Amino acid sequence: MISLKHVSRAGVKTDLSGLFLRLSWSGDKSTAARSVTFSVLFAPNDKNIPKVPMELGEMIFVYDDDGKEIFRGYLFKMSKSLSGSSIEYTAYDGLRYLTQSKVNRIFKAATAASVARTVCAEIGVPVGYLEDAGGNQRFTALNRSAYEAVMIGYTGASKTTGHKYIPRMSAGRLSVIRKGARTAAVMLTADTNLTEASYTESIEDAVTAVKIVDKNDNYVGEVTAADNLKRYGRLQEIYQQEEKKDPYTPARAMLKGAERTANVTVFGNGQVDLITGNAVRIQDQLTGLVGLFYVDSDEHVWENGMQTITLTVNFQNLMDEQEGGEVDSGSSKASSSGAGSTGYSLDNFVYP
Repeated sequence: MISLKHVSRAGVKTDLSGLFLRLSWSGDKSTAARSVTFSVLFAPNDKNIPKVPMELGEMIFVYDDDGKEIFRGYLFKMSKSLSGSSIEYTAYDGLRYLTQSKVNRIFKAATAASVARTVCAEIGVPVGYLEDAGGNQRFTALNRSAYEAVMIGYTGASKTTGHKYIPRMSAGRLSVIRKGARTAAVMLTADTNLTEASYTESIEDAVTAVKIVDKNDNYVGEVTAADNLKRYGRLQEIYQQEEKKDPYTPARAMLKGAERTANVTVFGNGQVDLITGNAVRIQDQLTGLVGLFYVDSDEHVWENGMQTITLTVNFQNLMDEQEGGEVDSGSSKASSSGAGSTGYSLDNFVYP
């Protein structure tokens, strides 16, 4: 069974493992930060029920069955009512600080990893492993969230490398990894752990041809997905060539086939690697869910000693793509209103 712990600003540690009624641990590729929502009994007049004072901004830790940390977050929300018998708390990991903090930055020659280091240094978020995606990024991130700035850099890198990327917090530090590089250990099958599955196939967002133009909108060339073009017809996007860059690799990255997604419910048995950003093998002949899928969102719920896992999976490996603004030729190499750290840092909160 998982364990839940609270650490106050004064460093007082409290084990909440036997006190929570329900705990949800979830993530989504589009919302960035993973969250934990849990409820505990609230009975101020009952001396038999422990009272644990918890304040917003204090830390919450979740550990798996083996005692390994799977979540380190900060209390952002508390809900209770006069008639209610429980208090509900919501904590987010450190990515919430990137999504909720704005930056003004201009990059003329920066790798995706250096973009991440720059914006994290400004807002005081510690950095861990950053995938080396190479390349030089040229864009503006003006009044954009720090998270968007990081993803603009990795979106640009993805157009060159063909890989997809996703940010994660690990032990309180930002990491950016290749999405789908890790496959969950367990295979999901109707005979073992799948309790529900629904499958959807759609070409509503398909792209079968990409027309390439230069900065003056003159035709340069095009790329197509021949089989899909024949099967679905011309569903066309336009790609404007960047100066001194090969246009065909990023244009090919814009091609999209039929999107196959599924929602599955799994009977959990301590699995904590069925999370957003990982891949999972599914074998369910009835719905046609057979093969390797990519987890786009997940929710793990522990209640009454049971673990239930709900996943949204995709046959295609997709990332949360973000686009930056164009750099004016007169702009400085890198600038920011308030560049540099203000002295506040999540390092102050990265305690075990």
